[in-house]
Amino acid sequence: MKKPKTTFLLTISAMISFAVIFIIIGLYAFNLLSEKTLYEHRFGSIILIDKLRQSTEDLTRSALIYAASGDLRFKEKYHHILDARNGLTALQKFHYQKLHWNLFPFVSLSDDTFNPNESVFELTKYIGFSPEESAQLELIQTKTNTMIQIELLAMEEFEHGNGSKASSLKALSILSNASYLSSQAQILTLIDETQNRVIERTRLAVQKTRQQTKGLFLLLLSAIGAFAASSSARFFLEKTRASELEKISYHDRLTKLANRAYLDLYLKLVTSKANANEEIVALAFVDLNGFKAINDNFGHAEGDAVLKSVASSLLAHIRENDLVARYGGDEFVIVFVAPATHREQTLSRMKKALRTSFKQLGNDKQKTKVGAAVGISVYPYPSTSITMLLRHADEAMYEVKGIDTPLAVREYTVSRTPLNLS
Repeated sequence: MKKPKTTFLLTISAMISFAVIFIIIGLYAFNLLSEKTLYEHRFGSIILIDKLRQSTEDLTRSALIYAASGDLRFKEKYHHILDARNGLTALQKFHYQKLHWNLFPFVSLSDDTFNPNESVFELTKYIGFSPEESAQLELIQTKTNTMIQIELLAMEEFEHGNGSKASSLKALSILSNASYLSSQAQILTLIDETQNRVIERTRLAVQKTRQQTKGLFLLLLSAIGAFAASSSARFFLEKTRASELEKISYHDRLTKLANRAYLDLYLKLVTSKANANEEIVALAFVDLNGFKAINDNFGHAEGDAVLKSVASSLLAHIRENDLVARYGGDEFVIVFVAPATHREQTLSRMKKALRTSFKQLGNDKQKTKVGAAVGISVYPYPSTSITMLLRHADEAMYEVKGIDTPLAVREYTVSRTPLNLS
């Protein structure tokens, strides 16, 4: 009579063990999904805020170039960006870079919960911002609306003067006064603060979930035995490593160049080393001319081919330890690092590489030709920080953007003479 009872108890014990194992597996799987969702929200939030920063900078850039050159394409681009940002226009309608507005590359949202025509600020409700972050975003929106009104006023002043040089100077003065520049700096600072808050909040959430996942994982290993634990540990750890490598990418998919995320890390590294080793960091900001027309007239496939050709040509004319990165859209950045005593030789080498690259592009047997406006700046002087290095190169590029040549290069200097583009 004892044997059937023992068998029954062993059977019950085995069933309970299997039930416990399946429960642990279920909880483990739930935690993995939760961790995946947190990663999606983390990266989606960071990318969304980055696009908010990008669109803010693009609006200012378009307004400045329009006021300086009277080129109606930049007025049109300004309103396209504004309409897309406010959700008034379909995002792809005006061939504005789709990836620029693809704010959720890791988030799968159903059609009935996501409206692609919603404003950038409205999109935040899908990501799960905290009340403090949402309040800061509302403040950013209020200040941005004020800045936009100033930019629209500057463009109206330019148009009221029929695009004369005087009206251009008046419009540019509006966009360069202390109040406007201070507002823009406050907006960008608030955006950076919000992004830092999001990064810290989501980091803690991911860390907590990961700790829970690890605890369940260890419990599961204990329940299924030493052999199963060994094989399962290898499988799940390898899967986790592969997943993390896939999520964090530092290269542009189209051109295979370093992307903006890698550029940010690289600039932090080389400027830090430059301070210690008495080196300079020379940076060229390359903005292609006529790229929108290529997309409009020949299609995005031809536009992508042009971007890949530019990337290949730039890579072919730099040294192995130099860097070429795709900054976004039709913009590229080149970085040279050299001893401070070789400043002039380094700048000459950079300019020669640019001339040779675009000369080769002009000789290529293709139906589309492309040129560029280039601004060059140098760290640690006159650019004393990474932010100033990028800004000075950008400002120098603006000064030659309206020049109708295959390649126009401008070096930022403290005492440079302004160009007359009228």
